[in-house]
Amino acid sequence: MPNKSKPKNLKPSHHFSLFWQYQNQPPDTQAACCPYCQSREVVKRGQRKNKYQSVQLYQCKHCQKAFTKQLIKNKHYPLKVILEAVSLYNLGYSQAKASQLLKEKYGLAIKPSTISNWKEELKPLCRYDRLRSKAARLYPPPKTIQSYIFRHQQVYYYRCHQAKLDLLLQTKEFAKFKPLKTWLQTVKKTARTTCFKLASAHPGPKRPLILTRSR
Repeated sequence: MPNKSKPKNLKPSHHFSLFWQYQNQPPDTQAACCPYCQSREVVKRGQRKNKYQSVQLYQCKHCQKAFTKQLIKNKHYPLKVILEAVSLYNLGYSQAKASQLLKEKYGLAIKPSTISNWKEELKPLCRYDRLRSKAARLYPPPKTIQSYIFRHQQVYYYRCHQAKLDLLLQTKEFAKFKPLKTWLQTVKKTARTTCFKLASAHPGPKRPLILTRSR
């Protein structure tokens, strides 16, 4: 009979560390702090390599212990790959398709079962999981998020999760905001005449507004 073992029941604190602290990891340009004695007198001491990534090692001059600045431990794959796998699944792709897309982008042969484990591990934080089946009936994965890049003296990133917006507006509480959907869907056109009108009036180097469609 097939093994139907349930995923491990992980503590919420671990979910928080895995999913959110990745965004707050300090860059290498910032001083590292020893996690054992809190000293900032540290030096780089080579790298630790596994099958998929290299991690900078540090040594504390005070207690002589070695450490890394990684807040996420015991993961064979880089965190950005794990997060992207779960994001692809939440967009509506199957686990098999998400595995294929990750292989094309990163060259990593990640099993669909591995993505399933990541999904279950992050489920307490990814509350969108309960809306995924409904959202998948509204939009195909490539159109779930409307995304544009506006370039006008600097770069502006615009993203609108259309499935979330539609599901939200279907509720009685938020039905009165339906005109907002029309405005959000016309940002591509109105940005030229409204959002950047005042900026264009100020003196400075003239740079054309360039619109590109991002994934």
